[in-house]
Amino acid sequence: MKIVTMAGVCVVATFTAAAHAVSFGDPPSMKVAYSDLNLTTRPGKDALLRRIQWAADLVCGAPGPRELAQSTSYRNCVTNATNGALSQVKWPQS
Repeated sequence: MKIVTMAGVCVVATFTAAAHAVSFGDPPSMKVAYSDLNLTTRPGKDALLRRIQWAADLVCGAPGPRELAQSTSYRNCVTNATNGALSQVKWPQS
C-alpha cells in the first residue's frame, strides 16, 4: 500500500509574558494513501494533490477568519507540508 506521511512542519504558538518554557513533541502527522490512484494520468495526479492538500489543511490547523496573524504561518505550514509529502511520492517512471 502506498502511503505518504504528512508532517506539520510549522508550529504556531502564542506565548504570554508569564510563559516560562514550552516543550514541543513531534509535529502532528497524517498518512495519505494513494495506492488506488493511477499516477500516470492527470486525474490520478490531481486526486493525489487534493488528498495531500486536504491532509495539510488538517495537520496545519487552518486559522479562523479573525486570526489574521496566524494566516501567514498557516500558509507556510501547508506549503512545506505539501512539498514534503509530494517529495515522498513514488512517482511512476515514464
